Amino acid sequence: MRLENPNNDAWLWRRFKEGDSEALGQLMTDHYTALIRYGTKFNRDTDFVRDCMQDIFVELWNRRETVSMLVQAQVRPYLMTMLRRLLHQQYLERQRYDFEPVSGQEDDLQFDVTFSPEDILIETEQSQHTADRIRQLLNQLPRRSKEAIYLRFYDNLDRAAIAQVMGISEQSVSNLFQETFRLLRRHVTSKQLWLFLLANLMV
Repeated sequence: MRLENPNNDAWLWRRFKEGDSEALGQLMTDHYTALIRYGTKFNRDTDFVRDCMQDIFVELWNRRETVSMLVQAQVRPYLMTMLRRLLHQQYLERQRYDFEPVSGQEDDLQFDVTFSPEDILIETEQSQHTADRIRQLLNQLPRRSKEAIYLRFYDNLDRAAIAQVMGISEQSVSNLFQETFRLLRRHVTSKQLWLFLLANLMV
């Protein structure tokens, strides 16, 4: 049965905290695609990511009385944060099992994304060459910058939510965007660049 409410995520979260397992199941269903898409950027094994999501479901249910109350815009970032943290823990455990040295830093978790032409939201009357060039430059970014851009592109998260998911400060997110600005500005000087920045990164 589909649970409906005008403030769906926030209402479902409240119902889940009150002990409604169906509400938690609906939340996980609603955010399934975004979580799978994000998780498989760290680990391409979709079944493994699904298992992690099941672990998150169980953890949330067991902690339902103590987890924070969330408003509408906070639910997806919260779930993504949990998934990222669990994938990182699994990564470190696998590294220890394989006797490979790790530093224990978040950067050890590989974020693998390739931006496609469809990701570059430039108006049709503007130069496709510029769009292709921006895409190439984005794909050259360091992993953490690419992750921040990904969260902005695919999930439309604002600066605070991106900081929450990545476990960094809002200033660090701003710094990642500034690095992207500088890279693009060095190689693309047309007005398309500024339209791209305004449309996609000014959050």
